[in-house]
Amino acid sequence: MALAVVQKRYLDLGNSKGVIVGITFDSSYPTGGEDLTAAQLGLSQVDALIEAGVGSAGYNFRFVSGKLLAYNGTTEIANATNLSTVAPDFLAIGS
Repeated sequence: MALAVVQKRYLDLGNSKGVIVGITFDSSYPTGGEDLTAAQLGLSQVDALIEAGVGSAGYNFRFVSGKLLAYNGTTEIANATNLSTVAPDFLAIGS
């Protein structure tokens, strides 16, 4: 399965680009995170991905090495968990 990414708004951040995106998870979260590319975010490189706090349903997230990981507190969500109702917004910063 894959993430659904919707680019909502572009921001001029001087030497960097910013994009507000909505990301919806699918029905089977894989241990180690979902693949997420710079191109999906409308960027050529991602310097930071910051959760905007909308639609996260109490989860928190980390973006590491092209993977978006979901956590409940400090514990990664279990393999094959249905997160299809989780749709947080993020600010992606990069070039």
